[in-house]
Amino acid sequence: MSRGPRVGDQLTIIAGPWNDRGESCTGLEGIELRVPGLVPGETATVEVTGRSRGGPVAWGAARTVAAGHERRTAPCPLEGTCGGCGLQHVTPEARFAHLVRARVGLLPESLAERLAPPSDWIRSPDRDWRHKSVLLPAWRGRLLLGAFARGTHDVVDQPECLVLAPALRQAREALRTALEPA
Repeated sequence: MSRGPRVGDQLTIIAGPWNDRGESCTGLEGIELRVPGLVPGETATVEVTGRSRGGPVAWGAARTVAAGHERRTAPCPLEGTCGGCGLQHVTPEARFAHLVRARVGLLPESLAERLAPPSDWIRSPDRDWRHKSVLLPAWRGRLLLGAFARGTHDVVDQPECLVLAPALRQAREALRTALEPA
């Protein structure tokens, strides 16, 4: 039986498909290596940062990426810090295609084969807007209103989140006003 990758190992991988958290999942020696920030199909050097004690899962961090044509500069400066979005660095068309594959892959085969082809699915005309958000409050000498930093319970303030739909921006400001101390 193979030992699989160990914490600290540096590996070159071709990123596998996304899971439901937007992490690339790549099979290596019987272990599923989960790496955030990679686009399926990209070649990357990854450092193994953790290993599950309860199952065949390891986590990694991308150190170098041979970025493909599906990667772009994220429209929001909080990308990578804020845990609210994790896929803004992927072009809208590629993001849609990879998310469809990831989600349809979770369905029972009998249901998945009955779906209309993704080319027939109705898409949002505003492909970069987030139309759903959980805004968490925290007090750090001032009111923070945002999302957890990825992998933590530290709230990242989102005063200028650039990808919230206009209605959510208005709701965020109304909530901020209601929660601010007088």
